[in-house]
Amino acid sequence: MIANFLKECKVDSIPEKETEGKSVDPCGFILIGGTADWDNQAGKAVAGLEQLHRIEFSQPIKYVFSSSSASHSFFVLNDGTSIFSIGKNDHGQLGVDSRITISIPLRVHNPITSSLKVLKISAGRSHSLFLFENNEVYGCGSNSNGQLGLGASKLLNQDALTLKQLPLQNIRDIACGYEFSLACDMQGVLYSFGHPEYGQLGNGSTGEYLRDSGQKGSAVQHAYVTTPTRIESFVSKDAHGKIKTNINSNEIRIRSVAAGKNHAICVEEWDNAACTSTSSSSSSNADNNAEEYIPLNRVFSWGFGGYGRLGHNDSKDEHIPREVGFFSHYPANSLTPSVQNNKQKQVRQVICGSTFSIAITVSKHMYFWGKMSNSPRGEATTYPKMQQELYDWPVEACAAGANLILVASNKLEPGKGGNGNTCIGWGQPAAGKLGFEGDVRSSTNPKFMTALAGLRVKDISCGYGHVCFLVTEDESAPAGGILSSPKKQASEESNKRKASSSKSAASLKSFPLLFSVEDEESSGKKKSKKNAEDPKKPAAKGTKAKKTKT
Repeated sequence: MIANFLKECKVDSIPEKETEGKSVDPCGFILIGGTADWDNQAGKAVAGLEQLHRIEFSQPIKYVFSSSSASHSFFVLNDGTSIFSIGKNDHGQLGVDSRITISIPLRVHNPITSSLKVLKISAGRSHSLFLFENNEVYGCGSNSNGQLGLGASKLLNQDALTLKQLPLQNIRDIACGYEFSLACDMQGVLYSFGHPEYGQLGNGSTGEYLRDSGQKGSAVQHAYVTTPTRIESFVSKDAHGKIKTNINSNEIRIRSVAAGKNHAICVEEWDNAACTSTSSSSSSNADNNAEEYIPLNRVFSWGFGGYGRLGHNDSKDEHIPREVGFFSHYPANSLTPSVQNNKQKQVRQVICGSTFSIAITVSKHMYFWGKMSNSPRGEATTYPKMQQELYDWPVEACAAGANLILVASNKLEPGKGGNGNTCIGWGQPAAGKLGFEGDVRSSTNPKFMTALAGLRVKDISCGYGHVCFLVTEDESAPAGGILSSPKKQASEESNKRKASSSKSAASLKSFPLLFSVEDEESSGKKKSKKNAEDPKKPAAKGTKAKKTKT
């Protein structure tokens, strides 16, 4: 049984720096939904998967990564060093030394991946960044706008088909936008590089300049930032957009970053102990009076402001990181910040979709702002608003696609009630079905993912048009329907469990096999089996595709 196989696997303990934004023990197996039509995910004629399919590897999966801008994904096996990639690869963003679309997961080959464990992978439209346990960053894919941070040499307009090291050290977190990148180090310094068109680099400029195009006249161009550059300034404004406080980068420490298509969010440090340890180990910041620094856990956003995705109660662009006023640490009529004591406003994770943003707090509540294309009545939310339907559902994992939000909740948590693990989603995938209750293709309101009933969802990763669930078998997970108000949830949930008690829980084997990848690194061979659902699709280079009986 898969459950027994998982128990027999040796699962390494995960250091604290590996667990930010991830489950404590995410080892599991992969289900994929949406579309696997990698080259056409953004097109109108995209082919979709009509149900969730499983992908089998030689080991359980530790992490799965993608983003709302990406048509590709990465899988990290349980050993922490084996990385596989799949998807669109027109600029070498998969790191497999080619530009051929990979339809069956292929190992990312690089000397660094065989000796060091990967902590995080971030995916942009055509580039990818890798953060390893030595806190160094590598990248691959397109560097046409400087998004790999490799400098303004010949490499600027060249694709990196294999992993190249970036000039960054001691990095804690990374994020890829559409054509830009962000990183923050262990001392809380924030860096940006790539395309600056909407101010998403946070350096106070869009990089615009006029270039003489001869007979065609002048044309607007953008000055790309081709090497990681420190963001020097942050700002806090009042409700009218007037500056209250200018914050120098030496006065703040950033702990995590997130990037959407053309906007970005960062979260300030919240741990006093972390500030003390990093300051004592870094002589370069010794003159910053780090001992006096108080981590305030502020949230800042910048870049393109359309649909209110920055959370400032307007749709204006911001060229410098601006504090999100809703989570403000400034008491009324005060210019002196204070520690936020409301756990429902203490942010621990930020997530960016293409046109919206999400924050998860220490109390495991979720806030949303921006707009999804199928929002009720086409409304946009221009400031953070708690997702009331999820109030009694503590968020354990959350992912955002181009127009999709998925949440995993564990109601076994003490004091929260319930007796199962649940996946909830809303929005509209690019194609296919994800297992919404009623077998519908989309939902404007949060809805239970009944196809996953009987499975524990450990983690979720959303790409532009595809979704990967990291799951294990769990017989206690309940089924459900459309979420109601918190007052009605308890009785409705009980009725649903009674109605579904006679149904057998889902198992991994009940999902059709899309393909299986058996990695034999020692012999240099890779065997792959592919589902007969798509027999015309060629196997990826370095694999052999075999039809499976269905």
